[in-house]
Amino acid sequence: MKTTLDFTGRNIAITGGCSGIGFALAQTLIALGATVYIADIVKNPPAELVDHDRIHITYGCDITKRDACKSFIDSIPGRLDGLVNCAGTSTWEGKIGSDEVYQRTMDINVNGTWNMGTEAMRRMSGQEDVESPGAIPGVVRNVGQGAIVNVGSGASLRGVSGLAAYSASKHAILGLTRSWARDFPKLRVNAVAPGATDTPLAEATVAAAPTGDTNVIIGKAQIASIPKGRMAYATDIADAVVFLLSDWSSFITGQCLPVNGGNF
Repeated sequence: MKTTLDFTGRNIAITGGCSGIGFALAQTLIALGATVYIADIVKNPPAELVDHDRIHITYGCDITKRDACKSFIDSIPGRLDGLVNCAGTSTWEGKIGSDEVYQRTMDINVNGTWNMGTEAMRRMSGQEDVESPGAIPGVVRNVGQGAIVNVGSGASLRGVSGLAAYSASKHAILGLTRSWARDFPKLRVNAVAPGATDTPLAEATVAAAPTGDTNVIIGKAQIASIPKGRMAYATDIADAVVFLLSDWSSFITGQCLPVNGGNF
């Protein structure tokens, strides 16, 4: 029996969907039939996202502002089937970073996830449960009221030299994920923890690090330690997120899925 992932008729919201992992995720979901709603601060999105009848972008959406997050979630018509908190920031800090970098990192990575996540949960927790057929005839999955996926990091699971604020923020995202999963059992709330991933944000962070620093977890210098022999592509992370959004993960919640090519 041939079975496929199908998001036809599903509405999925993505923060930071105009670049990196969020961009790859938006493209993947569109290919699978979803309608995608993107919140991003960019003013010039990639051409692939423009003038598509199933992609809707809210430009200049500042996730650190509660009102902006509420307006974005409220603008999505019908049922909200999923939210992916993908927007984030990373800045090389050194051993003792500035207060300004710390505040900005926590504001975007943690407060942004908190603001958009709580707005989505308020909306989704009032929805009816959804059931879908399984791959085996007669088997039905209860996928609940919807799914939330928070994009954490390998830094959600261990400290990273030179990136203390970033590591703290990604640890906090994992804590939110686990608590929300318990508080909203009819929702599925999970996280992914990407390892070294080839994205513009990672490139910028590595470029700011001191030359020859081998402690940068997301640096290309770490490729030798990855059993798969390469950094992750943004699409590798997007595929994992799609699984956690899909009906195939109907009994998975409160988990953190490392996507790191075996680099534990």
